[in-house]
Amino acid sequence: MRFHGPCGAMAYVFGHDAMYWDRLPHGGGRGRLVGTPVKTAETLPKALLAAATPRWLQSARGSIAPTAGQDGLFGAAVSPSASQSALQRAYGVCAKEAPALEAEDAPHTVNPDGWPATQGAWKALWPQITLILCLLHALLTIRDRATPAVREVFEQVQDRGWETSHAPSPGAFSQRVRRLREGAERG
Repeated sequence: MRFHGPCGAMAYVFGHDAMYWDRLPHGGGRGRLVGTPVKTAETLPKALLAAATPRWLQSARGSIAPTAGQDGLFGAAVSPSASQSALQRAYGVCAKEAPALEAEDAPHTVNPDGWPATQGAWKALWPQITLILCLLHALLTIRDRATPAVREVFEQVQDRGWETSHAPSPGAFSQRVRRLREGAERG
């Protein structure tokens, strides 16, 4: 297809019919989550990742709202803005398709980007979902609020934060997070 071969030849070599190969380049992005990569409720990922990305789309500012989980990308909808309501509509594409396998099925956790609009959109779509905030965004928030007087303390927090994120196992990560929290509470 890259070299614009005839559709009849593609059908002869790879199967399907000529119309399949003719329509293939035009149907990108219209695939559904349910019934294609995910065929059963057991394979629907319970942990998702969402990160709205601002882009210029045909000379207008907009956002791309992708949803990923476990083994791949489950879709990316275009949002006309980065507002919570616009992102909620964009991420709602995934929310509409997920219950098609099992009515009560919903993701358990999502790791959204640092934007409050993205976090609010996911909470509005699935109120019971747990937001797992990114350590990088937390450290960036602390850095932005650190004044020159506490810069040295921030550097210690940053080092301990990065050390926490590189834990070799989930158990070690939990233990490092507890220690980081205890150290923060002690001052």
